[in-house]
Amino acid sequence: MIKNVRKRSLVAAAALFLVAGPLTGTAVGQDSELDLRDAGQPARVQAASTDADLDALTLPIVSEQMARLASDLMETFGEDPNFASAEVTRDRSSLIVHWHGSPSSEVLAAVGSEPTVNTVFQATKFSPGALRSAAQALLSDDRSVKGVEVAHDGSGLRALVEQAQAGPTQSRSTAASRLSTAAGFPVSVDYTAVVPASTRQNDLNYHLGGVRVYRFDGAFITGGCTTGFSVVKQGDTSQQGMMFAAHCGSVGDQFITSDGTFAYTYGNITLRDTTNDGAIIDSGWSQPFIWTSTWDSSVYTRINGVASPYVGQELCYSGSYSGLVCGNIVSTTGFNYSLGGDLTAVQGFITQNNAGNPAAGNGDSGGPGYQLVNTPNGYKRWAVGIISAIPADSPQVCAGVAGSATRKCSPTVVSTSVVQIGASTGWYVPNS
Repeated sequence: MIKNVRKRSLVAAAALFLVAGPLTGTAVGQDSELDLRDAGQPARVQAASTDADLDALTLPIVSEQMARLASDLMETFGEDPNFASAEVTRDRSSLIVHWHGSPSSEVLAAVGSEPTVNTVFQATKFSPGALRSAAQALLSDDRSVKGVEVAHDGSGLRALVEQAQAGPTQSRSTAASRLSTAAGFPVSVDYTAVVPASTRQNDLNYHLGGVRVYRFDGAFITGGCTTGFSVVKQGDTSQQGMMFAAHCGSVGDQFITSDGTFAYTYGNITLRDTTNDGAIIDSGWSQPFIWTSTWDSSVYTRINGVASPYVGQELCYSGSYSGLVCGNIVSTTGFNYSLGGDLTAVQGFITQNNAGNPAAGNGDSGGPGYQLVNTPNGYKRWAVGIISAIPADSPQVCAGVAGSATRKCSPTVVSTSVVQIGASTGWYVPNS
């Protein structure tokens, strides 16, 4: 099944990926050690305090030109039925454009705009547009299917199936045959599920990404998540907020930070994007930095802009429970999945940790996934993804806060696009 990655005990969503576990409810009131207080005024942050993420990369850093071209291709041609994906090779020598049939004049012009990037076209076996439609149909029509991945090279589909609903004794080959017939394309099957990833420590006056926040219902702390990126409102940049995961709460839900003795108001959810598991907290103020290094660190770094996910891209995640984990390589940009509730048709992308290390887990939901790029003005960090889910069968092996019966972690992480959430909500990560 697929579950939220936030920490809460009140809701168990049916899903194939999980990134959060239950969080014991904490009473807040006269008989409690927690006391709800105002957060106060913002404390300004001016400069990054570490380059630890640069040392943590596992692949060569991508040049600004190659990274921007790959991102632009994903944004411009993402809905083109002939476009499957843009893929940067692991040695960073080439950018592969997976395209069905002869490249259009538009995509050739786009590629030609960056002549210094070694770009090659690779023909797909099937129409990427038809594959995407088939993936959405499988997810909506078959209750046993909890997620469908579109192969980045246009070669077929991979379905994540809940075996109990497909038939406890049904083999993978039988399920694959059945789904291939239904889809009209080759479908491989994995019996697994996904669950959401939710719950850094108390961020009272900074309001940066990567901080631990809790949902507060007026009496109880019922769930924890991680903030993603500072955002501003389209057309009115004086309005500032935080982007994180929609599965962390509903519109109107109040979030707090806590130092263990007092609870401080943080803000309320004002918008949710259920297609991309994204949400906006009206935090009053925010700053274009995220917490990095360990789960309990006081180290932060600036976010300079945004990019869309592309195959071969290396991301660093910085959840408030796991801390900074780099080496997460985008393996597919076309993944459709369900987290239950009103999040039954989510669109995201999958990363695999290059060293097999746990990258995110319970409590990291909503946290930031970002890319480092090499520019003429030095290394820059671009916001790419919001942590959404991990496989439900993940082990109790975690970075940062130790694993337990209620905290599981995985090298495989499902994230959603910051660019897509911004387009949907009208709140975007500013360039800085």
